[in-house]
Amino acid sequence: MTKKLNLLMVSDDYHPHLTGVGVYLKTVVPALLEQGHKITILTSNPSLIIPEQNLKHINLTILRAPTITLFGFPQAIPNSLLFKNLDTEKFDLVHHHYLSYLMNQTYKFYSNKIPQVMTYHMTAELISQTFLTRPFRPIIKKLYKNRLQKMDQVIAPSKNHLHFLENDWKISKLSFLSNPCPIKKTLTDDEINARKKELNSEGKSSIKLLYVGRLAPEKNIKFIIKVAYELQKLNELFELTIVGKGPEEKELKTLAKDLGSKVKFEGFKELAELPSYYLQNHFFLLSSLFENQGLVLLEALTMGTPCLALEQNISAPEMIQHEQNGYILPSDPQSWAQIIIESFHTAKKLDLLSQNALMSAKNYSIKEHVETLEKIYHATL
Repeated sequence: MTKKLNLLMVSDDYHPHLTGVGVYLKTVVPALLEQGHKITILTSNPSLIIPEQNLKHINLTILRAPTITLFGFPQAIPNSLLFKNLDTEKFDLVHHHYLSYLMNQTYKFYSNKIPQVMTYHMTAELISQTFLTRPFRPIIKKLYKNRLQKMDQVIAPSKNHLHFLENDWKISKLSFLSNPCPIKKTLTDDEINARKKELNSEGKSSIKLLYVGRLAPEKNIKFIIKVAYELQKLNELFELTIVGKGPEEKELKTLAKDLGSKVKFEGFKELAELPSYYLQNHFFLLSSLFENQGLVLLEALTMGTPCLALEQNISAPEMIQHEQNGYILPSDPQSWAQIIIESFHTAKKLDLLSQNALMSAKNYSIKEHVETLEKIYHATL
């Protein structure tokens, strides 16, 4: 029987989540609790009404530090009293999920006391995408590298990033562990058949495109709108749905103004609402230049939605097999538009892409993820 652990999870983003890190924790923490582990989450305190009652569990404690917002992200500022209270808990291990002041102070407090693990959720390039942080990218890289080298174990959700950490940053204590798909819903036969019928229908009225995620510079969403403009120039009927919120929302709406009702901004949606969006669209578009492992790609595949991603995104080819369950393409809106049109108007091709998407999604189960994570914890101990 696996020993039950007392874990401290550290992340500036947990609930209500703003990034993929928050989504990851909301997915994995309940699964770890089900296995009987005890978890304390040290996180930020956004100025929002937080429905903590929905997060209650006998083995779950949520501690929120005073917080400021920098560059659109919460930055928790822990104090000595908070750590004094934490010191009364006999944790087996600390698991860090965010490069931040909170992580740095927690690491120092527990240094040489108990093992510390960090998941490489975000690249330094991704963290420093905003106009104000970009000049500090070399410094952020140096800090990140230094902190990872001192961890007792580093988890990389992407094999390509694992090779980078091993070869370029000389991180020796490394494990690969793919993220799980946050969507637990499994498609019924009726839903699969209904989707297949739609994909094979000769009377498909318009190409339905979807983006889900933060409306932020690192997501490169302007590229998707440029793809929409290419479709419009080719007189192709289409609808682009953008789900999410973020600092670029106003700018993106202005950019898409000439496309009129062809672009719909749906705002933020909870995870339970997302399956219907994936099911109602023919293609999912991810234009991020930097992603460690895009959770939204896993969500789309789980719903049988073929995905398009940029070839600069080095983790995407691990999930998207070109011309099998989607496409890996250069940063050229015309190429994206041509591939979308060709696949849309070839019913058998669109159907095959969807079937392969469903098949490939089976590799990202929460159960297998937690089993491997437990092994990593015990090996580190």
